Amino acid sequence: GVVDYAYSEFSIFPRIMSDIVLCATCPVADAGDNQTVVPGELVLLDGSNSYDPNGSIIAFEWQQLSGIPVTLTNDVAESTTFIAPAAVGDLVFKLTVYDNDYIEATDEITITVGTCTSISDIQFTTEQGTYCYETPTVGEEFNLCPAIVTHVVPESNDGSAGNFFLSQSGLSIWGGIFVRDFDIVPSVGDEIDLTATVNEYYSFTQLLDVSSFSVISTGNSVIPLSIFTGDLGIDCSFEGESYEGTLVRVNNITVESIDEFGNIQINDGSGPTLMDDYYFDGSWPNISIGDNISSIVGNVSYSYSEFKIYPRNIDDFGSCVDMGDLNGDGGFNVLDVVMLVNCVLANNCLEVENSCAGDMNGDGGYNVLDVVVLVNCVLANNCGGRVDDASHSKLIIDDNMVSIEADGFIGGVQMTLTHGANFKIDMTDRALIADYLTKGNETRLLVINPETEDLFSYSGDFEISEIIVANTQYEVTVDLPIVSDISLSEAYPNPFNPTTTMTLAMPISGEMQVEVYNLLGQVVSTLADGYMDAGTYKLTWDASDVSSGMYFIKAQAEGFTTTQKLMLIK
Repeated sequence: GVVDYAYSEFSIFPRIMSDIVLCATCPVADAGDNQTVVPGELVLLDGSNSYDPNGSIIAFEWQQLSGIPVTLTNDVAESTTFIAPAAVGDLVFKLTVYDNDYIEATDEITITVGTCTSISDIQFTTEQGTYCYETPTVGEEFNLCPAIVTHVVPESNDGSAGNFFLSQSGLSIWGGIFVRDFDIVPSVGDEIDLTATVNEYYSFTQLLDVSSFSVISTGNSVIPLSIFTGDLGIDCSFEGESYEGTLVRVNNITVESIDEFGNIQINDGSGPTLMDDYYFDGSWPNISIGDNISSIVGNVSYSYSEFKIYPRNIDDFGSCVDMGDLNGDGGFNVLDVVMLVNCVLANNCLEVENSCAGDMNGDGGYNVLDVVVLVNCVLANNCGGRVDDASHSKLIIDDNMVSIEADGFIGGVQMTLTHGANFKIDMTDRALIADYLTKGNETRLLVINPETEDLFSYSGDFEISEIIVANTQYEVTVDLPIVSDISLSEAYPNPFNPTTTMTLAMPISGEMQVEVYNLLGQVVSTLADGYMDAGTYKLTWDASDVSSGMYFIKAQAEGFTTTQKLMLIK
């Protein structure tokens, strides 16, 4: 092509089509579509769509080109993740792939960290208006902060099939909303990010015209907010409006009346509200006046100028004692917390007489998530969340101490450790509850409402086989674990022939492995493998017996991995 200089830039202008030669056998890098995320969100960089027309991709390398620096979980993996920083702006990453002929290709992706709007910011208003507290944001489009799907309307509902309810973690009221869209059908427990327009349908606030949608995570716990029937009521009220769209639970219910339209009036003694089957999935149970129901769960809607609870399926009708009341004494308190902690540690909650009352998040299991929900209920005398709940955490091992950092409140940590006979543990004394149970070479531990970042100190070696970190309502993501200050210096020289040297710093003793890989993923040399005392080590690789080319050196210990690229030129 012809070289041109214009607008302060050099360019090459091909003359004819034959000047452009496409490489039919070169690899193709695909870093994925650009994304818009919110601060604190877990971001996935996915290079799995990269390919090689006549071979295979044998190595990946991610590199951040611009924006606020972030830490990738693994910069030489096909896919990697990071936590979006608090500041808004663009983050640009480059993906480089290498095929089995040592040919490379690159692609870039831009992650835009933007602001988001909470459900409460859309729903909240103090003005009743013409009808019943219509939101002042009608007609506006918002990028909604990540929220959990609490119910998807079943296919049997011709008018609303596929529509769904959302709730946001950490908001006790004004935290639910209905999404009316027929093009996307998420699943209950999905954490989603969407952009949509606010609408009022006869004073029922909903989101329409979804312009963007993505699933952030799946399988999240869906926890109802415990309320009194009198708080919701029937007629328009400020308090009733605060529950609109929210998944709620009412307990100790008596059926008072059933009208000709099928509306069922229920009461827990605090005042009546209504229940309806419009969003129900399955066969509606046979309910009669005078029936007593231990608990009812459902989403709140406003229709025909009345607030109603809409159960989702038959499982929303409880047959247990009150939630949290494991000892059956008529309420939840510290005695119930102790019972739940003990059965979680012993892994025998199903053997407890009122075990169903301990499944606070309704996921069918018993773990730290249930404990922190119950503790929050006891401490606050209600089962709402906190606005400062954490969404991400990081476990750290340093100087025989295990601690946790997070971007908000941590309600509890549950771990299962495997270890040898010489392992010893000392739990923190700065927590509401900190206890463990050891059976043979396995230890299960719980830390509830820790006051500091420290969880426990230890002696001996151990591995983490399970960990759950929770805020007051949901499980939060956790980076596992980081051994502070382990480092491997850049190899020098690089490029090299035939030897190169690097320095390994071990602040604490432990198992360490340092290996050299070729582009086929084969180990060509092992520089360290086994237990190493704390200290500084000089590692040298003599590459006399391998051919020229690119290699990767990988150092890994428990909770620590680093990789760097080496170039051997002979």
